[in-house]
Amino acid sequence: MRLTRQRASDSLRLWLSHAVIEGYLVRVLSTPADIVDEDLRDFGILEVTCDRLPVVWLNVTYYPLRLSQRVLWEFENAFGLHLLCEAEALDPSGQ
Repeated sequence: MRLTRQRASDSLRLWLSHAVIEGYLVRVLSTPADIVDEDLRDFGILEVTCDRLPVVWLNVTYYPLRLSQRVLWEFENAFGLHLLCEAEALDPSGQ
């Protein structure tokens, strides 16, 4: 868990330094209370994980013209992630 969190954070930090993403947040959700505290009840995290905790949760805001769907898919697969919701930066051009 700790290694997954660190490796994902390292990748996201690199993308941020290259202005491929606008920002990110990484959290470890260890209890159902953590899901409530992060206001993530609507995402069905316990259903997706078959009630298994802890899990690493990521929130990434990206520029669609700078980060391809293929790269996102590879990132998800490399870390065993499951996409729950997708959003883009307000300025999709990244300008």
